[in-house]
Amino acid sequence: MPSNIINTINRDIENVREVLFEWKLIKEMKETSIKCIGRNKYVLTWHTKNSTSNIIYDNDIDVDVIMKELLKNEQYSIILYDRSIIQFEFIVENNEIIKQRLLFIKKHNKILDKEDIADIENTPDTDFFDYFFEDKGIPTMLRVDMDKENHEECIHPISHMTISNNKTCRIPMKGIISCTEFIKLILLHFYGIKVENKQMNFNTDTIVEAEKRMIHLNWN
Repeated sequence: MPSNIINTINRDIENVREVLFEWKLIKEMKETSIKCIGRNKYVLTWHTKNSTSNIIYDNDIDVDVIMKELLKNEQYSIILYDRSIIQFEFIVENNEIIKQRLLFIKKHNKILDKEDIADIENTPDTDFFDYFFEDKGIPTMLRVDMDKENHEECIHPISHMTISNNKTCRIPMKGIISCTEFIKLILLHFYGIKVENKQMNFNTDTIVEAEKRMIHLNWN
């Protein structure tokens, strides 16, 4: 049977759905899949997940190719109207999160307002791929990972943030971040949207003392 922490993660993702629908930002959202992969061990991710999603780790591929492969193979939890892709993935063992990946990737830095979104909604014949690739701009990629097995103090923190898929960019984080808090961070710092009265914290610290003495991400 799925554990209590999986129920908490599901509530967390429902929080995200409510926030993004409230701001009319969601274009498409995949159902969440829960699969048993061992004794008391589960993976929780989007239901169309397959190995194509690993393309995000390839540093030698252009962002257009990455985005097209993710879209074509439905490798996302959420697509936003402004051409952003979001992924959520957790591995839970014995009612504890042992791995996490939260991803935000955007082909360019153009932000759509509600009028832009309304125009798109009222133009049903717009080609799906043209919609994502018609504009040029500076790509954005932000990823949060949590992985106990590969921890190397100050080099590969258990919880860390990676920017622009740089192999050595692993900014230490206080601990596991919820999907809700990840989306609130994205909305505030990329869209100027401050979300009130929506909060979900896992309250699991993973940072070690040496990493606390480095520049790191912290919160209450």
